[in-house]
Amino acid sequence: MSDVHDKLRRLEWKFFKQRRDDRKTYIELYKSNKIKEKSDVKDKLEKLEKTLEYADIAFYRSIAEAQLKKEKAVQAQEKAEKAKKSWFSGILGGGGKKDVPEVSEDQMLKDLYDTIDYDDSVPPKPAVFPPTVRTNILFVNIS
Repeated sequence: MSDVHDKLRRLEWKFFKQRRDDRKTYIELYKSNKIKEKSDVKDKLEKLEKTLEYADIAFYRSIAEAQLKKEKAVQAQEKAEKAKKSWFSGILGGGGKKDVPEVSEDQMLKDLYDTIDYDDSVPPKPAVFPPTVRTNILFVNIS
């Protein structure tokens, strides 16, 4: 009977709201703990981990790690752009845009086809289904 009550509880809006709030809180606490460990943040994180399920914790951590990775990449890119635009590099002629050779779409498509060994001149082979699937296919001719 408790299993039924648990399933019904998971379908209530109150449960969804609580889970969303827990997710946001956990991700922020986890990220701040990864950046700089503080005892109060760690205590809140441990308290929240006691209430969450293991699968939720793993999922929230993966989200937080992805966000941290993205934030670090953005910071590195901003730092590189800032270094290119510095006053001193402007005097020496740095910081300008580099010429990137343009490649046509046809060339890119040809490179892709070469990479995956695809020949667009050969017609595709018809799909081969196992006998159990063939019995379930229905052909309809509308005239």
